[in-house]
Amino acid sequence: MTRRSAFATADVDKALVERREIRQYLAAGFAEALRQGGAGSAHELVINHGRPWGFSVEDIEIGVRLWQGEDDPSVPPAMGRYLAQTIPNCEATFIPGAGHLWILDHVGEVLDALVSQREDGGDG
Repeated sequence: MTRRSAFATADVDKALVERREIRQYLAAGFAEALRQGGAGSAHELVINHGRPWGFSVEDIEIGVRLWQGEDDPSVPPAMGRYLAQTIPNCEATFIPGAGHLWILDHVGEVLDALVSQREDGGDG
């Protein structure tokens, strides 16, 4: 995997990708995702970014947990704020100093929060 990317990258993410284990993890994930070719990835880009989703986020009825890095240039925090304000029953966490890849160091915390919410009777 090269150290270049096709999307904007926060400095905090660049530092994260400098770690060998993170580069290996990402390379393995990309290789697996593209193992059968790129058609699936291309299709996902079209359905997620190229046309309406077919529902209104205001109509989401279950509880939603949202985490957003404040320094993410790939998915602007303004989009996270919009979703947090628009989706009913959305619990949002905005992380100062975090970029797009912050989850790689915090997946355990996120999973713990989701399990806790589930055990407390939440929808997540």
